Amino acid sequence: MSFKIGHVIGHVLQERGMDKVTFAKLLDVSYPTALSILKSNNVRTEDLMLISQILKYDFFRIFSSELKKVCPAAGRNILHGSSVGAAGIKVNKDEIPHFKKHLYTTEFIETIISDISKGEISKYEALKKYDIPKTTLYRWCRERNV
Repeated sequence: MSFKIGHVIGHVLQERGMDKVTFAKLLDVSYPTALSILKSNNVRTEDLMLISQILKYDFFRIFSSELKKVCPAAGRNILHGSSVGAAGIKVNKDEIPHFKKHLYTTEFIETIISDISKGEISKYEALKKYDIPKTTLYRWCRERNV
């Protein structure tokens, strides 16, 4: 990953106007522990879920967006039927949740639109590489006059 999740949490904390002492109390951790979270490269999933709830911000979308950039086809293959996952483990579609709608961060959308407008990638290539529904991509382009 190209970012430190602790820094992102700190930025959202600042945007929300919440001080670090309150943040530590709501997390039910000591102040030094809260500071170490804000400096950390990684955070436990359970802690990130609680932090997301406290700050009312979906930090998991950041990882989803990054994952689509790194291995765009992985999500599509695993979520649509039985396949072999990243670790070579057979994954059955009944064992994992299937999400009807894709959720895209603003940063992800802007990156795709920027690449298309610069000519680095065609709309067709973006559709295939990132598994974006055609109507969604064309709506993004229309809204941004691309």
